[in-house]
Amino acid sequence: MLDHKTKFSLKDKKLFESSSLAFLRICGLIICFVIAFGCETEKSKRHFSPQNVILIVLDTLRADHLSTYGYAVKTSPNLDEFSSTSTRYTKMYSSASWTLPAHASMFTGLYPYEHGARTFKVETKEKDNAHALLDKFITLAEVFQELGYNTAAIGANEIYVFNPKYNLQQGFRTFKFVGPSVTDVNREVMPWIRQNKKNPFFLFVNYMDTHRPYNISPRPGLLSRPVFPDPGATLDMLCTKVMGEAATPPPKELVQKVIDQYDTAIANLDEGLGFLFSELRSLSLFENTLIIITSDHGEYFGEHQLVAHSKDIYQEVLFVPLIVKMPYQTKGEVNETSVSPVDIPDIILTGIGLKSKIQKKHPESFPYAIGSHPIIAENYYTRLKDLFNPIWGKRFNRIRRAWFEDTYKYISSSDGQNELYDLEKDPGEKINLIHAQPGKSERLTSRLSDFLSELQSFEPQRTKEGLDESEKEAMRSLGYL
Repeated sequence: MLDHKTKFSLKDKKLFESSSLAFLRICGLIICFVIAFGCETEKSKRHFSPQNVILIVLDTLRADHLSTYGYAVKTSPNLDEFSSTSTRYTKMYSSASWTLPAHASMFTGLYPYEHGARTFKVETKEKDNAHALLDKFITLAEVFQELGYNTAAIGANEIYVFNPKYNLQQGFRTFKFVGPSVTDVNREVMPWIRQNKKNPFFLFVNYMDTHRPYNISPRPGLLSRPVFPDPGATLDMLCTKVMGEAATPPPKELVQKVIDQYDTAIANLDEGLGFLFSELRSLSLFENTLIIITSDHGEYFGEHQLVAHSKDIYQEVLFVPLIVKMPYQTKGEVNETSVSPVDIPDIILTGIGLKSKIQKKHPESFPYAIGSHPIIAENYYTRLKDLFNPIWGKRFNRIRRAWFEDTYKYISSSDGQNELYDLEKDPGEKINLIHAQPGKSERLTSRLSDFLSELQSFEPQRTKEGLDESEKEAMRSLGYL
């Protein structure tokens, strides 16, 4: 039998063991909480800290010539790899068929009908026929500058992007023309990134390798035949054959010469993109940066009796790539939602968690979100060279608008030459259904008219009318004069 003292000792021992166990449990909970809080804090810090943004525009690049989009020639291996951890949009349709209005749509999130940076009709080819983007429109660069980001635009389109008279420089602290090749542009881009990597930045990069004159630097192993060495005259010859007085189908070998030049240019551009991605990884910036890759428009190679771009709104110039890598994205995705350049501000600002903040400060800016609006494309006449051509100029004396709905594409034309296509059955737009489906045509006509009536059509003041000699020479080099 245990005495009182022994009982007391056993009781104290049990109490002590119980208390110790409770203490250890509490300590364990505290440790778990600290670890969890630390991880969550680190996660939150990573998620909510300012993210870098790089918007890359591959001028004049049609999506169907990228191996990333199923093209048979391996033109874009670096973009292929980039897409494996990014979101690739399969229905990205540009808002315009040439540079200025498409870029203005990307920067403002507005259609050409709204922002007004587009062509208009003039009476002489000695006068510029393009509107500038006015200061009243808020741009992506401006809102990033307000948020304390360093902003820069570096690229090779001297005529319409980096010409200050068109006013696309709004909000960019650095605004620098560099040309003509992807190598030249990267030579300026990488030092800028290294100098600004410690603070959040918004960087816009414009490459021109797939714009006339094509970058046809040799690409051994890309094609089984040699590439014709002249990047401009061959395209001019194709244009004369396709759009001239005879307007007959061009020789297949001539078309192939131009396509080979174009595909070579894509491969050269892709190599430069691979270098950019590699450099970003070496600076530990690739993973935590939102990178968005797209194009302003595509290119014709004889389809619809057209060559080059800025002349009409068929799919060859409207179907462009859109590939988006969100910060820390590691899994590739395919998105089949129909999108437009007007969605780019929403993609960027939503992707880095700033959309609501920007909308509170600028409630009328960047009004569209993916899937919440119609997809339209517009073309007002065309550039001077074609508008005043004595052979085919009259053809482009018109305003054209495309409306996409389900599998259909309706084209409204101010000259009465309206068109309707079922893109699922007829992706080449060869069978015009405008008379075969009058009910569908009437309904889409009404839908387009109603949508435009809800928008504010903007007719800004024109830029200075004359073209100086340096502008004329630059426009000639790019095929605009």
